[in-house]
Amino acid sequence: IREEFRKIWKVAAVGLTFSFAIEDCQLLCYRATDVDDLLMNTIGTVVGYVIWVLFHKIFSNSGKKAIMIGKIEPIVYMWLGVAGIFFLYNWRVFYG
Repeated sequence: IREEFRKIWKVAAVGLTFSFAIEDCQLLCYRATDVDDLLMNTIGTVVGYVIWVLFHKIFSNSGKKAIMIGKIEPIVYMWLGVAGIFFLYNWRVFYG
């Protein structure tokens, strides 16, 4: 992972953004949304980042042969995941 993505505030911002996207999808489906979900998902993202940092320090030699992927590829995967969950739970709306 590139150094510019290894900042905790950027990780928290991405976690907040995707959590907000999920909550926004719930609003479109007439489901209940809650600010607590947004907060807990963001905290979970930060906790996951901290765990990743700890594992990275413990196993620092394991990532030496990693390949670089495009900047947009992780974002595409995340949005496809959100869209997949949205359509999975709302297939009746689109397909009768």
